[in-house]
Amino acid sequence: MENQEEGEAELRNGLLKAEDRGGRMIDDFPNDYGDSKGPEVRLSRGGEEKWGETGSPRGGLIATLLLVGLVISILGCLVAMMMMGKKGEEMQVESPSTDAVVPSVGFLERASQDEIKKATLDAVRGFMNATTNEERCRYLLGGESMVRTLDEFYSREDAAYLSSGFGKIQSSESAVFDGEIVIIALAVESSGKRAWAYSLFAGEENDMKIDWMTSVSYGEMNWPRFLKEKPRKPVQMRVYLKRLAGFQATRHNPDEYDAFEVTAYGYPVDQVEILYVAKGSDEGEDLAKCVGRGGGARHPVNLSLSWGGERPVLQLEEVIHNLWTAPSGD
Repeated sequence: MENQEEGEAELRNGLLKAEDRGGRMIDDFPNDYGDSKGPEVRLSRGGEEKWGETGSPRGGLIATLLLVGLVISILGCLVAMMMMGKKGEEMQVESPSTDAVVPSVGFLERASQDEIKKATLDAVRGFMNATTNEERCRYLLGGESMVRTLDEFYSREDAAYLSSGFGKIQSSESAVFDGEIVIIALAVESSGKRAWAYSLFAGEENDMKIDWMTSVSYGEMNWPRFLKEKPRKPVQMRVYLKRLAGFQATRHNPDEYDAFEVTAYGYPVDQVEILYVAKGSDEGEDLAKCVGRGGGARHPVNLSLSWGGERPVLQLEEVIHNLWTAPSGD
């Protein structure tokens, strides 16, 4: 007992140091509870702890190894479960659906003839009686996005393409274009002096919408201005093409070029221009698919045209699409 008190006194005076189990030197033993004496530490004269007082070191090592092995086993099980779950999700995503695909049925396929006639009448009457372009767009494919195009078109065409109001629908016929049903309605204005042909497609709300660009043969310039100004830059134009016989092609050798008579809807037939396209060219092949290789009636085509040369001649830049109605997605 006397030796223990003497050792504690020397420790407090800094005359004796001890090592903890990790080999760290202990210079002081603070007391969390305010006791200046500090916690009791039993030390041997050699400064080493007696293993026998705290348990066998071999038994502690075995316990530690067992604990580490248990943790590794648990982590391995968790990782395996996560991988199995992820694989199950991938298999579920990749497996084909067994649900039956039900094709959507459009308005024209499910509606009765009377319902189609009424929807056509509502669209044509609404458009012809409208007094502003914003109101007209309610009845068009494209809706409000067409306002600026209508503003530009009607400002340059004046009242030439505006009706005096709806009178009646003279006739209506259905056709199939690019896999879609189109209704061609011929409407007479209220004055009875003019008739208008409208192309209509089914809308998204059990109604019919007018394909306005086709109905007015929209082009970026009107035909008289195009012929007068002869723009060098390409211009989109909806025109009629008619293949000419070889003897009618006077500017180029008919063995090397195909000749087409170009006219526009609503303008006198004397406002005509001749378009020459080299045989075998990409443009010539595209036109042949539209117009055919023989003679015949005028054929509506949507083209990109320009004028070139010192003495400007009409040039084909691109066949945008056959007919005036754009295929789906254009």
